[in-house]
Amino acid sequence: MTTNEFIERNRHEDVKKLALSASRFPDVDMPYALQQISGWQAAQSKLPAWASTEGLRFPKHISMEQCSSETTARYKAQLATRWMNLANIENSTLTIEDSTINNYTFVDLTGGFGVDFSYIAKAISAQLDKENKQCKMLFVEQQEELCDIALHNFPLLGIENAEVCCADSVKAIDKIAHADIVFLDPARRNLHGARTYSIADCTPNILELQERLLNIADTVIVKLSPMLDYHKAIADLACVREVHIVGTKTECKELLFVMSRNSSNSPVRLFCSIDGETLSLSLNDLELPVPIADTISEGMLVCEPSSCLMKTGAYGFICKEYNLKGIAQNSHLFVKEQDNDIRLDSFMRTFVVKKITTMNKRELRQAISGIERANIAVRNFPMSAPELRKRLKMKDGGTTYIFGTTDCHNHHIIIICKRK
Repeated sequence: MTTNEFIERNRHEDVKKLALSASRFPDVDMPYALQQISGWQAAQSKLPAWASTEGLRFPKHISMEQCSSETTARYKAQLATRWMNLANIENSTLTIEDSTINNYTFVDLTGGFGVDFSYIAKAISAQLDKENKQCKMLFVEQQEELCDIALHNFPLLGIENAEVCCADSVKAIDKIAHADIVFLDPARRNLHGARTYSIADCTPNILELQERLLNIADTVIVKLSPMLDYHKAIADLACVREVHIVGTKTECKELLFVMSRNSSNSPVRLFCSIDGETLSLSLNDLELPVPIADTISEGMLVCEPSSCLMKTGAYGFICKEYNLKGIAQNSHLFVKEQDNDIRLDSFMRTFVVKKITTMNKRELRQAISGIERANIAVRNFPMSAPELRKRLKMKDGGTTYIFGTTDCHNHHIIIICKRK
C-alpha cells in the first residue's frame, strides 16, 4: 500500500490508533500520512471548502491550529477588497509593461499555511479581472515546508499569479518597491512556545516596522491577538483607520487593524463581525451613556452581548441599538420588557426572567428548588461562576440559565432564566 492510498483509506479513522499500527505498513511514510489525515480532519470543520478540494497538502498540527478559519478568512478578503477599491490605486495597479518590477497588488508577509493569503488573493484577482487589470501577489513565509505546501496548494485553489518567497518577513520588505495592500499576522508565541499578547512581543514587531510598511503600502492590515486592548493599539499604531473585532457567537477570534496614510482625515471606525454579520460604529459611540433599569421583574428579557460585542466596550451603543437598559453601570447585562421588537441575532443571547432572588439563604433555597442543573455565569459579582455553582450545589448544563450580578442598588442578586 502506498502512502497516498493509506491516507485515502483512513481519512476518517482515529489518528492515535493509526499511529499504533505503523509497523503493519512498512511502505507507508507514516509521519506524513498521519499529518495529512489529521490536517484534513481539522479542515472539515475549520476549512470545509479546502477539505473538499482534492490533492491539498496539510501542515503540522501547530500550523493548522494557528491558521484562520474559512469564515474569518472570507471576512478579511472582503475587507481587503473594499480597501483596494477605496484607495485610489489606478496608478499603482500593475499593467503588462511594469509587471516585472517589484510592485505588488497584494503582499502577505506572514504567509503560514496560506489560508488568509488564498482568500484575499482570489478576491482581489476576481475584482481586478472584472476591470481587465492584472495583479501580482507575493506570499512570504520563512518556513521552507510551508512554502513547499503553498507552491503545491495554490494552483489547486485556483491561484496562478502568486510569487512564493521563503524569507524572513523583515528582510522581505526590502524586496518590495510598492504594494497596494500588505497583510501581516505576527506570531504570538515566544521562543519557549508561550503565548504573547502585546504588539511589541509579537514576531515581527509591527511597532518597529510600521513606518517602513506605510512607506511602501497604500494599506496595511494587521491581525493581532483578541486579548489586546484595542484602544491602546490605536494609540501605539500609526494611521489606524479601522478596527475590526471578528469572531463567532461564543468567542472573539481576532482583531484586525487597518492602517493607511490615505484618508488621513477620516475618523477611526470600529466594526464588530460575528459569522459574517457586522455592526459598524464610531469611537464617539463609545461615549454614549448607559440607561439603568430601576427594577427587574419576572417576565422581562435579560440580554447578554456576545464576547465580540462586549469587546467593543460600547455599552451605551448596545442599549441604543437594541432598546435596552443596563442592570447596573458595571454589570454589562441588559434588560427590557418583552415585546415584538427584540432582534435575536448573532450579537445577543436573550433570556426570559423566571425568578429573581437575593443571596439570602432561605430565599435562595426556595428560588432554586427543583433545579438540579443550570448554566451559570457571573457579571460584576463577588464570586466566580464555579464558586457560585458550588454554593448552589448544581450540576452544569440543562435548560436553566442563572446569572449572578449586582443591581443598581448595589445588591447582589441571582437571576434565574430560560432561553428566549
